[in-house]
Amino acid sequence: MHAIGRPARQGRRLAFPPTRSYPLPVERGGHSCMRRILWGVAALALLLAAILAIALASLPREMVKTRVAEQVSAWTGRDVSVRGEPEFRLFPEPSVTLRDVRVDGPPGMREGAILTSDELTGTIRILPLVLGDVEIKSFNMVRPVVTLVRDETGRRNWVFDAGAAALQLAFAGDVPLGHFRIEDGTIRYADRQSGATEALEHVGVTVDWPSVRGTLSVSGSAVWRGQKVDLQGSADRPFAFARRRSSPLELKLDAPSLHFRFDGSISDLRRPQIVGDLDLTTPSLRQFAGWLGSAIGPGPNLQQASLSGQAEVLDGSLTMTNAALMLDGNRAAGAIRIGFGPHPVVDGTLAFPALNLSPYFQEISDQLGSNPDAWREIDLDTSWYRALNADVRLSAKSVAAGQFEAGATAATAVLRDGRLEVGIAQAAFYEGTLSGTIAVTDDPRSERFDVEAQLRATDVSLAQVVRRVAPASTIAGRATIAGEIATEGANAGELVAGLSGAARAKIDKGNLPTFGLSALAAALREGRPLSAAPVPSVAPVDSARASIRFESGSALVDNLTLLFGANEATLDGAVDLDTGALALAGTMSAGTAAAAEFGVTGTLSDPVLKTHGMP
Repeated sequence: MHAIGRPARQGRRLAFPPTRSYPLPVERGGHSCMRRILWGVAALALLLAAILAIALASLPREMVKTRVAEQVSAWTGRDVSVRGEPEFRLFPEPSVTLRDVRVDGPPGMREGAILTSDELTGTIRILPLVLGDVEIKSFNMVRPVVTLVRDETGRRNWVFDAGAAALQLAFAGDVPLGHFRIEDGTIRYADRQSGATEALEHVGVTVDWPSVRGTLSVSGSAVWRGQKVDLQGSADRPFAFARRRSSPLELKLDAPSLHFRFDGSISDLRRPQIVGDLDLTTPSLRQFAGWLGSAIGPGPNLQQASLSGQAEVLDGSLTMTNAALMLDGNRAAGAIRIGFGPHPVVDGTLAFPALNLSPYFQEISDQLGSNPDAWREIDLDTSWYRALNADVRLSAKSVAAGQFEAGATAATAVLRDGRLEVGIAQAAFYEGTLSGTIAVTDDPRSERFDVEAQLRATDVSLAQVVRRVAPASTIAGRATIAGEIATEGANAGELVAGLSGAARAKIDKGNLPTFGLSALAAALREGRPLSAAPVPSVAPVDSARASIRFESGSALVDNLTLLFGANEATLDGAVDLDTGALALAGTMSAGTAAAAEFGVTGTLSDPVLKTHGMP
C-alpha cells in the first residue's frame, strides 16, 4: 500500500520552481522501495527459517530414525538399523545426522551385513518437512565399511531383493533418491569358498542419482593395493539394469599402473553382462601384473602395453573380438579372453605383421657383457609361471630373435601349472623349415627349473645361419638336424652339465670344420707324413652324418661320417660342452691307400690332429 501511494507525493514535488535545487525524487523513492523489498525478503527468510526450525524441533526423533531407515530399506530391500539419537541442523540446509548405521545382509547369511557407517548425514527436502514429513534428498557417509561376501554355498550378499522398491515404483512411478557421498570409506571383499580377500581403502566417492529412473553418475577415488585409483562413470538407465534389462554405461579408471576407458552397455543385475568398446593401456605390463597379484619378476622388458577392441564381460571373464594388442612395440590383431580369479586365465588367437623378440634376448647379452665365460651364470626367472594360465595361438609374417630371423611362423604358447610350452608348428627358417616344442617347468621347491626340447630344422642353409653370428665364416651346406634333449638347473652352467638326450644331423654339399682331415687324406694318398703346416679350418665335404648323445655335460659322438671325394673318415668320442675340449678317435680311408687311425684333441676353437701308423 505504501508503494502504491508514493507516486502522488512525487508529482507534487515536481511542481516546485525549477530554480531551486532538490534531490531527484525518483532516486529517493527508489532507495526507499528497495529497502522495503529487502526487509520483506529478510522477514520472509526469517519466517521460513522459523517454520523449518519449528518443524525440525517438532519432529519425533524416533520417527526420524525410523523414516530414514525405511527409506534406505526401500532402496535395498534389506533391514536397516540405526543407533543413537539423531542430531538436527538447520543451516546451511536442513539435515539430520545419525550414528552407527547398519544395512543387513540376506536373511540367514552368517556375517553378511553389507554396510556399517560411523555417521550418516541426510539433507531433508524442505516442502515435505513443512508438511511434517521427512524425505532425504542427499546422504553423506563418514567412514563407512562396505563388506561384500560370497559364502560357502556361493550366496552373495550384494544381490539385492528389490521387491520393496519395486512396490513403491508400481504406485508412485518413481522413487526420489538424490546425492550420495562417501568419505574415507572401506570396501572389503571376501570369498569364503576360495579364501580370496580384497580391500579398497580411503574410498571417497560421490554418487548423483536424482531418482530411480534417472541417470546415475559416480566419481571419486580409492586406494587398492597401494595405488590410488580415480573413477568416473555413468549409467543412463540404472533402473532398467536393476530390472534385468540394459543401460548405457561409461567408465573411466586411472591409476599409476592402468588407464581404462569403456563405452557400452550393462544388463541384468543378477548376472551382469557388459558389452562395448574397451581401451586399456599400461606403462608397464610387469608392474600391472604385479599389481593384480601375478608378479612376473624383474626385467627390462614387458613394459608398455595396450589392448583395445569390442569387449564383453560376463561370469568373471573378459572376451575381446577385433582386438588390437601392443606389447613392447609389437602389434597384433585377433581375439583374446581373460578369465579373472586367483590364477587368471588367458587364451586367444593373435596375428603379428612382425614379431620382434630381440629385446628379450638382449637381457642375456647384457649379462654376458665383455666376459664370454659369464654365460654359465645366466638364469631364468620362472617363479611367476604359476601365477596364471594361458593358451595363445600366434602367427607372424616374420620373427626376429636376437641375431636370428624366421619368415612366416605359426606357433602356440601354453602356460599351465608352472609349465611354459612353446610349440612351433612351422617356421620358414633360412631357406628351410623349423618346427618342434620347447618347454620350461618351474620347480616350486627351489630356484631350479626343467627344460625339454624337441626340435627339427629341415634343409636349412648353414651359411646363412652361421653368418648371423660369425659374418666372416665360410661354413656352408644344407643341413637337417633333429634332436630331443632334457635338463634341469638354476642357471645355464647347470643346464649344460645336466643335459641328456640325443640328436641326429646330416649336411650335404658344404664347407665344414674337418679338424685337418682333408690334409690327412692327401698325405695318405701321397704316402708321406702329415705336414706340420697349418691346415684350413674349413674344408669342402660332400656329406656329413652323425648321431650324438648328451650325457653328463658331454656330447658323445657316435659314428660321425665325413665323405669328401674318394675319402671317408669316421669318428667317435666326446666333446666337453663346458670347455669345448675334444677327445675323438677315428679312421681315415683315402682311395686305394691303407686306412689310418687318428685322434683329435685340443678344443673346438683350436683342434689338434694326431696320426698313428703313418710313414
